[in-house]
Amino acid sequence: MKECDNFSEDVKFWAEYKTGIKEFRPWLESAEKKSHEGLSKPQTLDEANSMFVSVNEFDQSCLKHLKILNDAATAANKMTTHKVKF
Repeated sequence: MKECDNFSEDVKFWAEYKTGIKEFRPWLESAEKKSHEGLSKPQTLDEANSMFVSVNEFDQSCLKHLKILNDAATAANKMTTHKVKF
């Protein structure tokens, strides 16, 4: 019975892990693409303010997706059959 309980918990944690990775991967690919585009030097204050807003939104998105990735790692490490290291 204990093994059955462990197995069902592992399935739950595996699902949490896969869901997190499924959500994280597309964002990572788009973030890598965006980072390769780079930034241009703003010519006006309005351009600088617009760039600041854009960079700040990207930063907030990074923090949100870091939490998703950390939550996936936590779920994976709760599985009884192995430990995943990042």
